[in-house]
Amino acid sequence: MVDSKLLNNSDILDYFFHNLGINIKPCYYKDKVPIGNWKDLQTNALSCEEYEKLKLNHPNSNWALVTGKIWRGPHKDKYLVIIDLDNKKAIDEFLSHFSDDTTFNTIAQKTIVVQHSDTISERAHIYFVTETPITKRSGIHGHRKDNTKNEEIPSIEVKSDSSTYVICPPSLSKNGHPYMIMGTKDVLILNETATKELDNMIEQIYQKVWFSKPDRVKQWSLLLIYLN
Repeated sequence: MVDSKLLNNSDILDYFFHNLGINIKPCYYKDKVPIGNWKDLQTNALSCEEYEKLKLNHPNSNWALVTGKIWRGPHKDKYLVIIDLDNKKAIDEFLSHFSDDTTFNTIAQKTIVVQHSDTISERAHIYFVTETPITKRSGIHGHRKDNTKNEEIPSIEVKSDSSTYVICPPSLSKNGHPYMIMGTKDVLILNETATKELDNMIEQIYQKVWFSKPDRVKQWSLLLIYLN
């Protein structure tokens, strides 16, 4: 288990970098825009010297974790997967695939869940480490940002390769609320079977919305006729 005293900003970043083995990059204050070019972090490990220099040069910046391949530590060569839930419908859909008494507090005791206080009921990042890659998914219908205020459509993304990143603690939201780890600071490790189950679960959420559109059901029915 991770020491419960791991609370200050430097310790949290060090934990992500050293213990979880994730490449880290600075972003502008209260923003998600990266500072400088981060392309090299997608394909190469950030050295300890470079990491310490980033912390020294950007003491008040936001910070982001590069998803996908893990570069160092006990999880080296595994993969960081983050499920990005961006509205209440996405949270409800995600929880619906577990037992009836499962809450976000339950999940937060089993793996890292990051939220900020002004959107506790609406947004969350759920962290997993997987032994095999998982399907990267953008927003349903490809309009995630347009759907964040539409509670009829779950706004969900799967960030699982090195082309994506997420803002992490100790960053601040645009409204000045800190990103916080809500429960355990231990990340759940998924074996190959569990990874496939997670991938299938997300696929079910996407298909549920996709087939809920009458025109798309019709298109799919026509496709079945053509294939038969």
